[in-house]
Order: sequence, then structure tokens, then C-alpha cells
Amino acid sequence: MRGKILIPQTIRRPSPVPVAVEAEVFDDDVLENQVLAAALQRLRVDTTISQSVRVAAHREWREVRHVTELRDPLKDAERIQWSRHNRRYEPAIMLAKLVLAAGSIIVDGQEIAVPGFVVNMPAVVEQWARVQLRQAWALSEREMPDSWRGKLWLDEGKQIPLYPDLAVRTSGTWRFVGDVKYKFLDSTGPNQADVYQLLAYLTATGLPEGTLLHANISSGESNYVVANGGPRIRIVSIDLSQERAAASLKKAAATWISRSPQPTDEFGHAN
Repeated sequence: MRGKILIPQTIRRPSPVPVAVEAEVFDDDVLENQVLAAALQRLRVDTTISQSVRVAAHREWREVRHVTELRDPLKDAERIQWSRHNRRYEPAIMLAKLVLAAGSIIVDGQEIAVPGFVVNMPAVVEQWARVQLRQAWALSEREMPDSWRGKLWLDEGKQIPLYPDLAVRTSGTWRFVGDVKYKFLDSTGPNQADVYQLLAYLTATGLPEGTLLHANISSGESNYVVANGGPRIRIVSIDLSQERAAASLKKAAATWISRSPQPTDEFGHAN
């Protein structure tokens, strides 16, 4: 509890007590705990998971069951602003969001509610790569955010937005752009649509090279240079089953940052 004594109101009172105060009460009924309570409530009644997990979820839920119930906890979870004060909650909230992304599926043409949750593996791998590269390049989330929505367009009229999975811009200059593909890279080479997508990112940022990162069953790298003096497209595959997958990615990424970053105009294009 934090507050102050209201001196003018206290002086005007005929008796010395009670003293007039203004206070703010800080308790544990915060958005983070509200989201966790919603996820634990779902787990404790989910009969598709083991009894031991349901018991553990129930035990933890009892610690936060008194907090305010959210109408749409998954949507509310997106409102959480991370800072040094609540950063310790982030891993738990990320897991809670996966649990809350539950729904129903259709079995044999009939709508049957099936308890469970769906893991968006492309998004998981994409975020994993983003975190590893931030650490490798010592960047902040401001310099390499989770989303570039509203920051990059292919055309000057801002009619064709671009959303690279991986990009770095510091002091108004683009230093890296890339995309993550949760698909195997076989002997036929990269998918043409994926290459064209990265080429659009390179055109908009003016960078001389970019990276397509594949989650694959084997590791490797290949390079393609666009005709007529165009940019270089780097195709990299990382075997996520390897124990040192993160270390391999960080080692490979050591030279990916452009040494000649491109300044950008108000549209996000390179000058």
C-alpha cells in the first residue's frame, strides 16, 4: 500500500481521528495473474491430459483463483507490456497463450468439441530464431521487434505492406532482413515463391543480401545472386533436432548483419 495523508481535509475535521488519507493498494490481481488463472482453469478440467498434470494445475490455480476473471484472456494477454518489473512472467505467459488457443475440430463431418490446444509451430520456430539472433547480435526488441507491421512497404504509396519475419533497423537504417520457413529444404532447392518474397524485402530495404532460414533435417547453406547485379539471397537450413541448434544458428549469423546499412526514407525504403 502506498499513499499520503490529506492534510487540508484532516485539519477541517472536528476530531483528530480518523485521519483522511489517499492510498493506492498494490495486490496480486494483475493482468499477468489473470491470464495464468484462465490457463490453469482450462488445464485442471482437461480430461485429455494426465491426472498428475491436472492435479498440478489445480494446485497452482488455487493460488490465483481469487483474481478477476477475464472474458477473453487470450486477447487480453496481448495487452501485457513487458518491462524489467514483469519480465519474469514472460515464459509462463507464453505457455499460457498456447494453452488458451484451444478450440473445436470436426470429426467425420460432425462438430465435436475436443479439449486441447494447438501449437503454431511456424510461429514458435520464427520466434525462436528471432530470440537467438537478438542474442547473437546484442540487439533490443526495438531494433529487432517481433512484428514490422506498418513499417515497411514495397511501393511509395504504401499500398503493398511487407511483413518480414526477421529484420533489423538501427538509427533509421536497415541492417538485415530475412524470413523463416518451417518446411524442409530438399534437393530441388528453395521454393520460388519464398525467394520472390525475400527479393521483395531486399528491394524495399535496399540491402545487398538477405537470408531465408529453414527448419530442416540437416544443416547447410547455399547462395544465389540475382541477375544484373542484384542482391544475394542466402538459403540456410538449421537442424532443430540438434542439441546445439541455437549455437549453430548464432555462429552462422555472425556475418549476416550488413556492414553498410541503408538509410531509409519516410516510407521505409532505402535512400
